[in-house]
Parts: sequence; structure tokens; C-alpha cells
Amino acid sequence: MTPPSGGHWLSGNVTALLLRDDTDLWVGYFGGGTSHLHHGRLEHYPPGPGFPAGAVYRLAEDGEGTVWAATSGGLAAWRGGDWARIGEAEGVPAGPVFWVHVDRSETLWAATGERLLRRRPGSPRFEASDFDIGIEAVMAEADDGQMWLSDATHGTRRILQQDGRFSAEAAPALADIAAKRMAVARDGQLWLTDARNGGAVRWTPDRGVEAFGRRDGLGSDMAVPVLEDIEGNMWIGTNLGLNRFRRRDAMMLAPTLETAHHGLGLATSRGGMVVGTGERLLRERDGTWRDAMAIPEVLSIAGGTGDELWLLGRALWRLRGARLEEVPLPTPTAVTTYDVLAMAAAPDGALWVSLLDRGLFRHAAGAWQRVLPTTTLQPRVLAFDAAGRLWMAERHGQVAWWRDGHFRRMTREGLEMGDVTALYPGRRHFLVAGERGLARFDGIRFRTLGANAVPELGAVTGIAEDADGGLWLNGIRGVVQLPHREATRAFARLQPPSIRLFDERDGLLGVAVQSSSTPTLLKGRDGRVWVSTNQGVAWIDPARVGRNTHAPRVMMRSISTANTEFPAGPRVVLPPRTRNVEIGYGATSLGVPERVAFRYRLLGVDDGWQEAGPRRQVFYTNLGPGEYRFEVMAANEDGVWSLAPASQALYIQPAFQQTRGFAVLCVLAIVALLWLAYYLRLRQLGMHIRGRLQERHAERERIARELHDTLLQSIQGLILRFQAVADTLPSLDPARSAMEHALQRADEVLVEGRDRVLDLRATAPDAGHLEELLGQVAAELREPGGPDIEVSAQGDAEALDPIVRDELYRIGREAMLNAYRHAGAGRICATVEYGRRELRLRIFDDGVGIADDTLERGGRPGHWGLNGMRERASRIGARLRIWSRAGAGTEVELRIDAGSAYRPCLRSSRWSWLRTAFGGTPS
Repeated sequence: MTPPSGGHWLSGNVTALLLRDDTDLWVGYFGGGTSHLHHGRLEHYPPGPGFPAGAVYRLAEDGEGTVWAATSGGLAAWRGGDWARIGEAEGVPAGPVFWVHVDRSETLWAATGERLLRRRPGSPRFEASDFDIGIEAVMAEADDGQMWLSDATHGTRRILQQDGRFSAEAAPALADIAAKRMAVARDGQLWLTDARNGGAVRWTPDRGVEAFGRRDGLGSDMAVPVLEDIEGNMWIGTNLGLNRFRRRDAMMLAPTLETAHHGLGLATSRGGMVVGTGERLLRERDGTWRDAMAIPEVLSIAGGTGDELWLLGRALWRLRGARLEEVPLPTPTAVTTYDVLAMAAAPDGALWVSLLDRGLFRHAAGAWQRVLPTTTLQPRVLAFDAAGRLWMAERHGQVAWWRDGHFRRMTREGLEMGDVTALYPGRRHFLVAGERGLARFDGIRFRTLGANAVPELGAVTGIAEDADGGLWLNGIRGVVQLPHREATRAFARLQPPSIRLFDERDGLLGVAVQSSSTPTLLKGRDGRVWVSTNQGVAWIDPARVGRNTHAPRVMMRSISTANTEFPAGPRVVLPPRTRNVEIGYGATSLGVPERVAFRYRLLGVDDGWQEAGPRRQVFYTNLGPGEYRFEVMAANEDGVWSLAPASQALYIQPAFQQTRGFAVLCVLAIVALLWLAYYLRLRQLGMHIRGRLQERHAERERIARELHDTLLQSIQGLILRFQAVADTLPSLDPARSAMEHALQRADEVLVEGRDRVLDLRATAPDAGHLEELLGQVAAELREPGGPDIEVSAQGDAEALDPIVRDELYRIGREAMLNAYRHAGAGRICATVEYGRRELRLRIFDDGVGIADDTLERGGRPGHWGLNGMRERASRIGARLRIWSRAGAGTEVELRIDAGSAYRPCLRSSRWSWLRTAFGGTPS
């Protein structure tokens, strides 16, 4: 055993193949030796001690897993991982073995150049036949176990097995045919490639031998391999290509193929079908066709009563039995048969004819009668229903009926098919066909299936109905079979139905005749459907129409992007920034691959299955990164869908800007920008408010300064002058006493005015922590004999927002002044607590306290200290609580959230330009 070299062994002349399963393949070569491909690993076995030299003719496997090889050097078997020659010890004579076969009973057959050998299951030896065989023998087995043998000397014979013996029986029709290869199809037909005459041969007991050569469309007369696939198609291999033989549901009537250009007439009669072609009339009797008589050239035929026929060609004739007589057309002046638009034979034997620009005529009892003038109706199509009414349709769709002198028009609502081409008043369907579709009357209005949605329904010139209500239509695309249920559903919903089309791929040549004045599709008495095309007459037997029940197997072929093609696999990873993807797929349906239909969907993109028809690739655009799963199903030519969809997993890698991390970074950046904008806006507002406060403080200081320098100084001067006047009055003078009381009151007013001026000038210095500022207040209030004043801080001191710091300072100062002036306290304590969540300012004393009614009123009449403290706390969003009881002291507690109290720490070197841009000043 040697490993393969660059695929050399598989590129040689392959003469034998054995596929054991999807992962195990044996290959035999004309030059000798075999190769074994197993689970993707290829091993080659050249001729040697265990394998005979010479061409490998055939490979087979028995029920025990042994692989047998028939070669020009003898018989070999693969056992236990290596090849071994089979010789005289097992009953195989020396010399070439041309064929080896394992039948259904696990009997092994081997054909030498002289004898046929048989080795039954469990037997250690082969037994030889008592009849001779020739060289180049081949064998085949039918589904019923019948064995066939063919060799170059004796032709093709049956192998008979009885009472443990086997013999050869000649088949007279095949005695002169030596097969290169042969196979028995599932329908019992024997197919051979002819070694003597070339080409292929098909043999059936009822038809005998049929030969196919290059003149019949075979690629070449040099044909060898024969194979039947799982769908029942026969494949013949030639040196110029591969040929397929498949079932043919439409059978052309051979005598009409060469004369169809002269015109065709088709009608039913009591005895069977009648066809007029060229200058001959053909009649069917008991399934066989014969020339009835010579006739003039015929374009249309209408069947009358019994065997009576009306023939329309260059003239109008009536045929009764063997008697042909010409019937002059009505108003013969300037009238020819080309003016006949339509004709139909009534059940009573009368002939109805529509003449161009002359009206509707009836022929009975040897005379013509005009029934309708052209001003009433100009019929293009005529048809009788089962009740004997004559239905007619004009070119543009006006439908009417006539019976016994009664005439009635039908509604044209819903008729949208162009020029009318056929009319069918059936038992279950009333149909009107046109160039652009097919309409059905539902009892109220017409409903049309357009040819734009169902192209096969365009230009239908013949309609028939089967026993189940199914429809047969002869149109421009071929013959359409439309089941009753599909027809009902399609016309009710105006949706494309599921149809069966018969065309050239089914043996139907040509398309429906468009110029006939009678229907081009008729149903025979035996149930067969007969049609006339521009190539001849054909028939279809609905009872024998084949159906491919094998569901196709769908496979993925490739995945392509703009620049790269990727092989299909379990999961295909596509590069970042992939937006457009092309997916190629296929199906193993070999009967009529042109009719294989597909549907697909991309999970997460498509809402449902997308119908693709025969297209074998799909394009998706604007796909984003992520996981996708593509699924596709296929239906064969008979609408049998694959059991499960084939799927392909796709993953489009995201670019960095398409990752979640990038999205998170963008969100964080946006949040940071929003926070920065919010912060800068707060600083801007804070600076604006601080400026307003500074202006207010400056104005208050100005007012205090003006009051101190003007009003208070003037009042002080007035008091001094009044005091001088009072001193000049006698001490016991009542006026002096009144003036002294007034001057005492003036001193009180002056003191109170000075206090108010001090309040106006009271504001926090620009620097220092809150406890330091309150400490300055305490230092101002300390005096000998006065209360003990303490100021302390807890926690790490934080820089406060200037506005908050100013308001807290004023509230704390007010509380300390109130305790100093009114409480009579011996101890006053102020504590500032810097917490992580809030800032707390607490001021308490051990004085007389505040009465409950005073707390409820918000202070004493004429005093606004407590209310002012509450207003200031509200402005900065702080929570103020005052607790007091008479004789138990007072506690003032102020709490404010850290986010409102503390000033954010920003470095001036990095953010000063932003603060400047938003109206602030650099730190």
C-alpha cells in the first residue's frame, strides 16, 4: 500500500465504482489497482501479490462486507484490511473475470470467459454452470429477482434458478444483442448498450426491442454505462456526453408530425377520436389508428350526431359515413371559410357558424338561418352546455346565451383577460379564457386569474373537465392540469394555484393552435385528453400520468461576498463590514431539474418563506453583523417538497465600531458629555446667581453705608441738639421730663437702626470653611460674663458652594445671635458635620427656650429671624428643624445633600477654558 500522489490515481481512466455509504468509496482503474476513499482519507492499492494485474471491470460488496473485484487478471476479495486473490482453491479458474454481482439472496455471481460461477451464502466454494458463456459478460437483476446475462458470443439471456440448479434461457428478441452494460428499470424495462450495433436498446415484453442511436438524439453511438437513478430516470453514458431517458406523459400522434403545417382538425365521434391532417382523415378504432379516407385540406372539425362530422378547410363539408358533401356557406357572395370565426355542432345535429361582419347562422334541414345580426353580437367563440344552450363570447369579452329564441347577455364585471380565446360552460365551472388570463363565473360576477401571475393560463384555446371537476387547459405554454380544489381556491382568493404543466419536457411538442374555430382540447370517451398544437396532435392519459414521489435533497453550494467566495460548511464566518451576501444552493432532482422550485428564508430578516421559483441563488443586502441562519427547501417537478430544509449558519464579524464595547463607549461618552454640559450649566447658573448675590450684597452695603453716614449720623446730631435744649430747661419743668423720655426713645431707635445696618452688612467672607466663619462670629460675641460659645467640626472639611456657604453662614449667625441676645444661655454650641451624603449644621444652647406658640407663629411679633432662617434654607434646598421647649434650651438643625453643598473639584489648568466659555472665570 502506498499513499496517493497529487491525486494521480483518481485522475486516471476509472472503470468501476462502488459506493458503500456517504463516506466510503472504492474506485477501480483500467490501468489496474484500486483506491479507497474513507472518511476523507485516500489510500491506493496497486497490483501486487494480493491484487491481480490488469483492468478492473466490476466491484461489488456482499452481506458480510467483503468487497469483490472482477479484473482481467482474475478475482480478488478485500478481507481483513487487505486484498487477496481468489483461485482454484475456491473454485475460480485462472483467467479473466469479467463481472461480479451480489443478488438479493446474497448469492455471489462471477462471469469468466467460459463459465458462469455461483457462490451461495455460507458456501466456501463457487459452483460452475453447465452451459457456456462468452467473453465480456455482464449481468443485471430485476426487482423480482430475475437475473439477466449478456456476453459477446451468445447475446442476452435469462438466468433461471430451480431446484438448486441454474440455467440460461434464450430471449429471441435479444439473441443478437451483446450488451456492454445493462440494467433493469423499476418498471420492468431492460436497458442495454449495444456492443455490436452501437447506441442503446430498450426491451419490454409488449413492445419488443427499441433502439436509440445518434439519429434519435443520443449523444453518440459509442455508449457504455447504464444507470437508473432514485427517481426512475435512465442514464446512458457515451464518449460524447451523458444522456437521460425519463418518462413521457404526452404522446404525439406520429402521422400528424409531418403534416401539421397543413392544418389540424380534432373532434370526437361515436367510434372514437377523429383527426384531420393534411389531406387525410384518421380515425381511432379500439386504440388503433387507420386512414379513413382522403379529404380536402382541413383546418377545423366539429363533431355532429353519430358519426357525422363537419369539416372546415377551403370550404365547408359534411361527412356522413363515407359520403363527403360540400355545404355552401350562407350569403356566399364574397364569403370564404376564412370569414368563419367559430363553429359548433348542436346536440340536435344543427351546425352553428359565426361569420365575420355577418352575424350568427344556424344550418338545419339543408338551409341556413340567421339567428343574430352583428349589431346584436359578433361571436368569436361558440360552445353548447349540457342543457342545450348555445353560449357565445365576443372578442372583447361580452358573453351571452341563446336557446329557442331567447337571448340574454351576462355581466362583464371581472372579465379582464383581453381578447377571448375559449369558452367552457361545464358542469362545475363556467370559464372564459383570453389572451391575458382565465376567468370563472361564480354566479354573480367573473373572477379572473391573470396571466401576469400565472403565465401558463394565457391564450388558452381548449378547455375540458374531468370526472373530479379538475380542469385541463391547452394554452400558449403547454397543457395545464388544474385540480378542482386548486381551481376553487385560486378563483376564490385570486391567488396562483398549484398546477401541473405538460410541455416539450413531457413529450408535448409545440403550443396550442391559436387560429382554430373549434376547441383545441377534447376529452375522449376513454378518458384521455387530446390536444392539437402547431406541431401535431398529442394525447395524455390522466390515469397513467407519472408522479415523482421522491423528495429532492437540497444542498448549499457557496456563499459569496463582494470579493470572496466561501465554500458551504456548518458555519461560515464572513469578514467585518460585509453588507451584501450571495447564497448559492441546489437540489438533487434529476427528472426535470428545470422545474425544480425553491423557497427560502433568512431567519431574523425574512418574515416568512420567500418563493424563488427555479432560481438557485439569492441575494441579501444591507446585512449587519451577527448570527444568521439561512434555510432553503425544494420541490420536484410534481410539487413534492423536501422533507426538511437545508440550513446554513452565517456569522458576520462586527467591525470595532459595530461591537457592543464600542456602543458602551459611545453611551458612556454621551453620558459624560451630558453630565459635563449639565455641570457647566449648573456652574453657569451658579456664577450668575453668585453675581446677583454679590450685586445684592454690594447694594446692601451701599444702603447700610448711606444709612450709617447720613440718616444715623443726622439722627445722632438731632439727638445731641435736643439734649442740649433739654439741658437748658429746669429740672422740674414738665416739658423737660417729656423731652428726656422722647430722647430716651430716640436712643433706642438709633440702637435698633444700627443693628439693622449691621444685618445689612452681615455676609460670609470670601474664603474659609464654614466652621471658621462661625468661629469669627463667636469671637465677636464673646465678652466677660457672657455665655460660653463653642464652634467645632466633624469629618474632613470640604469646600462648599459659595452660595450655599453664604446662606448657611447667615442662618448659623442668626441662630447664634438669637441665642446670645434672647436665650439667656450659659453655653452656646455650633457643630458642622461633613458627611459623605449630607452636610449637617447644628446649633444648640441651654437657655430659656422658645415658647410653643412662638414656634407655631414663626417668631415674635415684629421679629423675622425664624422666618428668615426658613426662607434661606428653602432657597438652597436644605431641611431646617428647630426644637425647643420653655426652660429646656433650643436646638437648630440644618441638613443639606452633599451634592448641593459641596463644590465639585475641578482643576483650573484643564477646565478653566470651559468655565470661561460658559460665563465663568478661571480659578
